[in-house]
Amino acid sequence: MNTKVLFAVFCAFQVAAGLSIDDIPILKDAIEQLENLGKTIGNAAQDLADDATKILQQAGEKVLDDVKAEYAKIQDLPDTAQDCLNQAEDDLQAIVDAEKTKLTPLVVKEGIKILPVVGKVNTTYNKIKTLVTSTEAAIKVCQEKSVIERIACDISLVSDTTQQVNDIVPEIESEVELVSTTIQTVATDIQPTISTIIDDATTKLEAIVPSSLTCIGS
Repeated sequence: MNTKVLFAVFCAFQVAAGLSIDDIPILKDAIEQLENLGKTIGNAAQDLADDATKILQQAGEKVLDDVKAEYAKIQDLPDTAQDCLNQAEDDLQAIVDAEKTKLTPLVVKEGIKILPVVGKVNTTYNKIKTLVTSTEAAIKVCQEKSVIERIACDISLVSDTTQQVNDIVPEIESEVELVSTTIQTVATDIQPTISTIIDDATTKLEAIVPSSLTCIGS
């Protein structure tokens, strides 16, 4: 940014307030972007497992609804009907819970694979955090100066900090691409196993419907 423009911007503020990290958008943006990258890559495998968990739970709920629908078709339900329905609900949840446990090893396995990427993002994040710390220290130095000197100090500090962030930007851009590629790889690796787990669970869940009807007739 042009020095004259910077000077005009700072003069537009209440000079008594002084400079803060919030007045250096490029630094704030870099921090937020790296924090989001870290969360995204760190949760990549778990997010897929969570999605699968929701599908399993919904599948169990659908089959329970199917059981109830079949019961509704029967006139003069026996006194044991409620016990059979309760048993069906317990059996359905037991199947869902058992299948959920199969997802945990997948998360651990894929989590190990993405550790190097997490480490890379954290390294760049630490660079930015170090820059934040040094910038905050420099801001305090500027604040001890007279108003005019402080404005000049702030302008120089913003310019220097902006340049340092710009030097790190290529690393951030590279990591954005790396995180995107890694997430796609994790999804490709984990999805077939998740699909198998869901298919197996669905078969077991659907078997509860005739089993529950048999319960009523016994």
